[in-house]
Amino acid sequence: MFLTVDTTTLKPRVLGSSFFPLFIDSETKAPVLAKDKQTNLSKIKRALHTGAYQMPIYYELPKEPKGQELVTYKDYIQFERIPTASVLLRVDYASIDNDGNFISIKSSNPELRQLAFYPPPDYNTGRYSTLYYLISDEERDLYAMRKQRNTDLPLSEVLLAVT
Repeated sequence: MFLTVDTTTLKPRVLGSSFFPLFIDSETKAPVLAKDKQTNLSKIKRALHTGAYQMPIYYELPKEPKGQELVTYKDYIQFERIPTASVLLRVDYASIDNDGNFISIKSSNPELRQLAFYPPPDYNTGRYSTLYYLISDEERDLYAMRKQRNTDLPLSEVLLAVT
């Protein structure tokens, strides 16, 4: 869930939400999904879904699950997205030193401290997978307009000037 502060009321507001399938089915390489209510998710062979991803931000949240129901990636893909809004996400295994201990940015050893965090890749390098971020034709048009503009004005003002 993404929160922001309303500039007029100074109260927190929900901007939207996103869902990243942190684990994938080891056999299908797809997000772990319950096939039915009797599916025991703990018995599905799964792996950490490592990598760098661009994820869409949706307007709404799924309904609160009842009983044994689970919220899954499948619940999100039916929602309307906030056009052109996304979040960049990187998932990797924790760094471990030669003794098998997790490396922290608070480590007293400066060489180890540097290994605890890798700087994010530049977005323009194409390193973020868009597997989960499928753009609409309207968004494709907006991106084309953004490339053409020679200003730092907000997109809303640019669109008014173009139309």
